[in-house]
Amino acid sequence: MRNIVNYEWDWEENELCTLDGDIIEHWFSKKPEPRPSDKGHYALCLMRAEWNPIDGNCEGQEYLYVEDGILPDKFDNGVPVPVKYRKQFDTFVKNGWLENKKK
Repeated sequence: MRNIVNYEWDWEENELCTLDGDIIEHWFSKKPEPRPSDKGHYALCLMRAEWNPIDGNCEGQEYLYVEDGILPDKFDNGVPVPVKYRKQFDTFVKNGWLENKKK
């Protein structure tokens, strides 16, 4: 039986405003949403998780971070970003939400 794959967007609040900073909080959503706050240091990422449908165990997670306003095309394991999530991100950027500004 094949693993179940889930994708979620995540704003991570971290202490150092770097991708290797300690994560304080997560805000998961099915579609990208504006940053939770104007204050603090945040990183937006797309999470990909594989679940074993038999025992319910998570078989692996990958995080794809937006850097300099760009969502990379592939996760580190070589899996491409599905078209659905690419379109969601493009709309998110077009609406100015990456800078937390609604048009």
